[in-house]
Amino acid sequence: MFLNDSRAVSSARVSSLRNGDGGPLRGYFILLFVVSAADVLISYFANVFHVSIFQRPWVALLLLLLLGIAFDLKTFSRLFGLYTACFFGLVFCLGFGAATVPHPGTAVSTQLDAMQMKDLVTVSTAYLIGAMCALKLRDDGHLLSGTFLALTAVHAIVCIIALSSIAPDLFPVLDKPYYNDGRLVSRPEITTDQTRQVFYLFGCLFTIFTSKSLLRLLISVGICIAIAFIVAKVQSRWGALTFALFAAFAYFLGLFYGVQRRVSVLGVIAVGAITITWFHAAITAFLGDLLWRFAQVDLNLGGRAPSILYLFEKLADPSYWLPKGYGEFYAIYGAAPHSFPTMIYLYGGIIGLMLYGILLVGPLWQLGKLVFSRRADSIQRIAFFSSSFAFALLMTQPVISHEIFWLFTGFSVGVICRTSYQRTPVRGVAVSPAKSVQQTRIPQNIMM
Repeated sequence: MFLNDSRAVSSARVSSLRNGDGGPLRGYFILLFVVSAADVLISYFANVFHVSIFQRPWVALLLLLLLGIAFDLKTFSRLFGLYTACFFGLVFCLGFGAATVPHPGTAVSTQLDAMQMKDLVTVSTAYLIGAMCALKLRDDGHLLSGTFLALTAVHAIVCIIALSSIAPDLFPVLDKPYYNDGRLVSRPEITTDQTRQVFYLFGCLFTIFTSKSLLRLLISVGICIAIAFIVAKVQSRWGALTFALFAAFAYFLGLFYGVQRRVSVLGVIAVGAITITWFHAAITAFLGDLLWRFAQVDLNLGGRAPSILYLFEKLADPSYWLPKGYGEFYAIYGAAPHSFPTMIYLYGGIIGLMLYGILLVGPLWQLGKLVFSRRADSIQRIAFFSSSFAFALLMTQPVISHEIFWLFTGFSVGVICRTSYQRTPVRGVAVSPAKSVQQTRIPQNIMM
């Protein structure tokens, strides 16, 4: 009887390792994660209906996060490691930069204002929500991909209704004027910046490499078509390129893991090729504004290539190893650098950039090894895919305090912590480091 009891305890422990932490707050943190991923949608309708409490939903999300942590300190303690230390070190560096760097074009001495310090709190909130959600997940890839499929479908419908000028009072569109090559033009903006709009829609790709459901695949393809319409209307060049690249990568992962059959993928490619060939003229006319933007050199207003090259230029200048801000860049181009790493360097200094590099490259490297060796579960695949997408999209973005990026950064770190916890040996249970947890077997001769 004693032997059977010890086997039962060990079986439960291995099951816990296999399925993640779970626990009574599992659904709470998954819901918190999904709501966080819909922050701009919440703000969009809060502004429409003048509900001030939800115009900045991260205040409420912070309170809900603290409440969840208070009831689950054990899971929260598992986050403390290299990556979380790097994150909070980076937050400190950015806070130091915000407090000491002059703001271009103003007479104030520093950029230390309430809004910026709030941003440091909200990005920390986003990071912790993503990490806590990942730690609480079991083998929930099917659930998570289905939830994001529904969320992106709703978001895409809202964008299409707004762009189609249906009920403009309920679904408003902002016209954002700007100069491109000396020409005054305007671009529609819906729930967020034109390029970052894709960040809230790419979740429809998760189901391609996590679910074998034909219905989900068809829904995902339909949403992708809707996203093509949205991206063309908001005229986001980098958003269009990034989404197209990662849509192809999602199908590759689906084939690589045997989730999708070659016939279904070839069918999607064939239908797409026939449609483009048959309606070539109409498609070209529809994409006219987007194609025109691709034709522009766009070296003004913080051009992308100069923004990235500026980072490498200033890395060799020791005076920029401490936060200097983007005053010099602003004087040349009239805007902030459109490069996430460049802005990290200018506001966090060389230490901030190094911490950012560890926080970005470390999880991608660890998850990538699992993914490309066919040892990644569905959650690890989602984490690797979303982190890679974030890195690619934000290479040309100037806003380092946008919460959605840090939400998925925290998620990838949480998945790494979850994976490490799964591989922790249990007394009496042999776990080989060369094998995944799914391959672990309980020895028949366990003795306490």
